[in-house]
Amino acid sequence: MSRGRRFPEIAGRYVFGDNQSGRIWTLDPADPERKSPLLQLPFLKAGSTLTSISADRQGNLFFTNFSSRPAVYRLTRSARMKFPDRLSETGFFADLTSLRAAEGFVDYDVSVPLWSDGLAKRRWLRLPPGAEIDNTTSSEAWSFPAGTVFIKHFETPDGDVADGPPRKVETRVLLVKQGGHVVGATYLWNREGTDANLQLERRTLPLRWARKSPAAEVAFDYHVPGFRDCVVCHNRENPVLGVNPLQLNHAVDGENQLVTLSRIGVFAKRYDPPAATSLAILSPLDDPDATLDHRARSYLHANCSFCHSGEGTRRIDLDLRLSDPSRPAAFVGESPRLSYVQVDGRASRHLISPGDPEDSAIYRRLRTTHREVAMPYLGRVRPDAAALRVMRDWIDSLGKEGAAVAAQEKVSAPPAAARN
Repeated sequence: MSRGRRFPEIAGRYVFGDNQSGRIWTLDPADPERKSPLLQLPFLKAGSTLTSISADRQGNLFFTNFSSRPAVYRLTRSARMKFPDRLSETGFFADLTSLRAAEGFVDYDVSVPLWSDGLAKRRWLRLPPGAEIDNTTSSEAWSFPAGTVFIKHFETPDGDVADGPPRKVETRVLLVKQGGHVVGATYLWNREGTDANLQLERRTLPLRWARKSPAAEVAFDYHVPGFRDCVVCHNRENPVLGVNPLQLNHAVDGENQLVTLSRIGVFAKRYDPPAATSLAILSPLDDPDATLDHRARSYLHANCSFCHSGEGTRRIDLDLRLSDPSRPAAFVGESPRLSYVQVDGRASRHLISPGDPEDSAIYRRLRTTHREVAMPYLGRVRPDAAALRVMRDWIDSLGKEGAAVAAQEKVSAPPAAARN
């Protein structure tokens, strides 16, 4: 428990961490259901082995890790980025009513968006004057110059609200600092939709709207993240999630988005149409031209792989990146490392069990509403019904493919005497 005057904001709270991911949280003993992220230790997920948390008489907190480079870390209070109190004061928008971005911002779209409880999203980025995104050293991860601004706006779905125009919910801002790390903030809109106020701490916001098709009411408690939540997903390995070649490689207004952004000087290395066409893509859930396998694995890549990658936590050892679409997913048929973890009352024997969605841990975690085991870990309360349909169909198809292969092998197998 944190005591003393060194950190009064967490005094009287328990401090605990995950020895695999390096994430540290605090917990109020009076409200044990709600833990609050404190920090992400700097030795990264793949090399993390948190071994102890201790304190001295002054209230200083110390953390140790054991790895190839063991170290002792002391908690310090970093200089918090000062964000304006209102979105209108940031200068990021020329007009808040229409959400017309200020000069220098470029809007962009992603192929497979992160599920955010069904809310619609718009996105913009702005580079410092004369700067470019460094896409010369890696075909998968780009480097962004310090001073780059990313904006993501959330609102109720346009075209699916029966009782009026879309309601503006929140606008998130992500700033790239020196060294490539990022800091973020959330602005929560007022009911009139005229401005948004800075929201640094977590908040639960009741949302309700009437759907047009199918006619129904949507009502749930939307979770607005706090500024400490940013490091959970926007970690040092993946500081910016949606701006990468896989997510941008698709047509917008009749032209490949990579080509469009190249033409206006966003990239250090330009993409012409042949170069863009040669790159891998992600397929949306409703893409009629994509295979069921590619749609399902694209969804897992977009929603899960920023944590579950080859450099992810050793305890899980799960790679959901769509690295090679031509090869079967390596995690299909594999047993979960945490096989004892129960989802809605029982455990699953496989991560993805061909032909059996109910024995597939990934599918059941995407479906559950239990906060401690639901995936993605942050940012969703409601399950993604469209994704669950695709995932279920995909898992069923894997069982049919396996049965067909087994039948073919049985038919083509030589007689026992011949085999001997």
